[in-house]
Amino acid sequence: MRVLAVSYTSSTLCPSGYEYQEVASTRPTANTSVSQCGSVAAPSTSKAQCIECQPGFFSGAPSSACVACKPGNYTGQSGATAPTPCPLGYEARTASATACSACIAGHYSARHGTANCSTCSAGFYQADEGQSTCAQCASGTYQNATGATGCLQCDAGSYQPGPNATACILCERGTYSSAPGATQCRSCRVR
Repeated sequence: MRVLAVSYTSSTLCPSGYEYQEVASTRPTANTSVSQCGSVAAPSTSKAQCIECQPGFFSGAPSSACVACKPGNYTGQSGATAPTPCPLGYEARTASATACSACIAGHYSARHGTANCSTCSAGFYQADEGQSTCAQCASGTYQNATGATGCLQCDAGSYQPGPNATACILCERGTYSSAPGATQCRSCRVR
């Protein structure tokens, strides 16, 4: 923590990134014996200092108090004059954050300054941390759960012709699929 070691008065402006605080420099003296009765005790004196805002806090205007960063924002260093929004793929869930955390696999953040990462919808997945989008499950695959890190292949005897599916379709009577991950069923007719 840095302190500007200059004497300030309440009308003095602390620079952005600092806040004004009064600090007692001497304590008042008390009358400790009968011989001191009638004398006036020496008053206490104080001086003012500009104290640097700690990480997780900022002061955007001269002589304003240090303010905690809102969720989705952070300051990683002392003396910040503004908060920094979390980048895409990251979150800061609490106030006064000093860093952002990567979204876990199965989640994403598509906006700067996100407080909470979003969960990938059914039919989508995200295998990696710190991502800004979810990927669609490809044709021949599906995902019926949210927050998935991958997709499942359709079993033999079923198929899925389109992307981002939440289920596979059973082959109709007179058709088949012999391998997993089929995008269509074949006719059973012999030519």
